[in-house]
Amino acid sequence: MNRQDELRQQAHTKLHEFEVFMRDGHFDYGNGFHGRVYLNPHKLFRYPSTIWRLAQDLLDVLPGELLAETDVVAGPVTGGALLAHTLAGLLDGRRALTHPPCSFAPFSNTGDGFTLRDFYAHQMRGRRVLIADDVRNTGKNAASASAVK
Repeated sequence: MNRQDELRQQAHTKLHEFEVFMRDGHFDYGNGFHGRVYLNPHKLFRYPSTIWRLAQDLLDVLPGELLAETDVVAGPVTGGALLAHTLAGLLDGRRALTHPPCSFAPFSNTGDGFTLRDFYAHQMRGRRVLIADDVRNTGKNAASASAVK
């Protein structure tokens, strides 16, 4: 078993143990979709160490080229912002001091999509952004966030 497979297995076990990852049920995702698997963001954020461990594991399995080119980690305030903020901080902790710091930006949900406050929009302009969210059911949040100008 390689390092990535080992991390995936450890993460799967811990997320199931903390009742974050639930499977073999019938879950109504609240958006018209149903499924047998659910990732409970409320349980994920219950213990700060859980989100830190998950973020560290994500950084270990994401492509190194992607992480090397990331200038900003952004996420929706409805859940992904905490993960994005943690990822940005941990990513900086792995970089040399000579590397420019990674920024964080929260997307606000307007009901019709996402928006950024002018301050964050200015900070992100022309930079490479990694979008993080806590749960992915349909991909609509990621698509909406990536469309923000």
